[in-house]
Amino acid sequence: MTTTISFPFPFLILFFLLSNNAFLQQPLAAPSTSPHQFARFDLIHRHSPLLTQRHDKSLHPPETPLERFKELVHSDISRQQRVSHRPSQRRKTAQEPTDNSTSINYPLRSAAEIGVGQFFVTIDVGTPPKRFALIADTGSDLTWINCKSSKCSTCKKGFKFPPLKLFLPDKSSTFESIPCGSPKCKKDFSILFSLNICPTPLSPCNYQYNYIDDSVAYGYFANEVVAFGTDAQNNAKTHKMLVGCTESSVGIKGLDGVLGLGYSNYSFAMTAARMYNNKFSYCLVDHLSPSTKVGYLHFGENSQKSTKMQYTELLLRTQDQFYAVNVSGISVGGQQLDINPAIFDATGDGGVLLDTGSTLTSMALPAYKPLMEALTAPLKKFKRVNLDVSTLEFCFSSVGFDESIVPPLVWHFADGAEFVPPKKSYIIDAAKGVKCVGLYSTRYPGASIIGSIMQQNHLWEFDLENRKVGFGLSPCV
Repeated sequence: MTTTISFPFPFLILFFLLSNNAFLQQPLAAPSTSPHQFARFDLIHRHSPLLTQRHDKSLHPPETPLERFKELVHSDISRQQRVSHRPSQRRKTAQEPTDNSTSINYPLRSAAEIGVGQFFVTIDVGTPPKRFALIADTGSDLTWINCKSSKCSTCKKGFKFPPLKLFLPDKSSTFESIPCGSPKCKKDFSILFSLNICPTPLSPCNYQYNYIDDSVAYGYFANEVVAFGTDAQNNAKTHKMLVGCTESSVGIKGLDGVLGLGYSNYSFAMTAARMYNNKFSYCLVDHLSPSTKVGYLHFGENSQKSTKMQYTELLLRTQDQFYAVNVSGISVGGQQLDINPAIFDATGDGGVLLDTGSTLTSMALPAYKPLMEALTAPLKKFKRVNLDVSTLEFCFSSVGFDESIVPPLVWHFADGAEFVPPKKSYIIDAAKGVKCVGLYSTRYPGASIIGSIMQQNHLWEFDLENRKVGFGLSPCV
């Protein structure tokens, strides 16, 4: 869900952009006193029974593996289109995150049974607290929830919510709306699409958050207490967390709101980084793992990282709120592919992003062609299968298939690090008895994306202060 000046919407994991203002140099939120150094949460897939028990039928999983696979591909294509629309030219200059200590964990559920890589996290909002399931989106700045105020200041004719759980700000003792006459509204929140509507200086600061799929969220900004943890014994809390109180919407259904995890000074991830030493890491279990097996998202120092971690440069703010890496080339079967380096240049028209919100891996067309040619060469002896999934070029019958015939794929980084994903992460199961090369092509100019399946079974550690990302094989326990 990448936000643009007049676009994004409809995922995981992670984080941050900034603005040079004295307000931003202060902590956006502070942790509560707790005897625990971390909090651990499930990040639940949108089709999990934990969500569908209380949401509308549109969230129920497709009935067959193929239908689920098609939905997965459709979701990825939509997200890639959002990623390709860069709002950076109209965003403000950013300023570095800072600060301090301890840690926090979020487990991530496998999406094997449902196929679509969109995950939710459960948090508590307000005083007294009320629990909501928010979609975790690395391409969004703003954390918002569906609200119902005594007087709806941003409700639009014809715009309404489905019957989901709503936050009632009038019943929370810690809810503080941000006035439209404040410098925050007039200047700072312009990157969050605040509106120039101000009947009185103390009226709420309104926003119109537009997404590239034409869905829209209307609401106003506020500060509120946000708590996150699986139980009262293992809980973390932020005070005066910036949230959006969304009062009306169009094209948005099946969720309580959005947890903004983009690289932004106003995102939930930015707040957590300030609380937990400017580091976060995550580990994604095999996408074929049962739904009971979870990975995690962790803020702060991670004691479980691999002893064979490699580190490479993390490029921040070259691709708006996304996390880019400095790829120098790709090899297959030990042979370097002939790909123009400009395709991987995040400061130009290309670049490579690490994005858990994308399930499959997408490649800009000039890199996609030689990569597909190299990967499919040993697979052409298998019977081709047409799955009616237009974006996937090569699917085949898995009868007689042995993974040993697949050549190893290596991502080479400019500083010498090498990422070698498991073969099952790019030759993937699409339907019963059918496998596909799990890549699809995208336009160039435009960024390529290393998706969540390609990243699985590895720990990824993001050091924002030192601008580097580490990775290493891990069982994700």
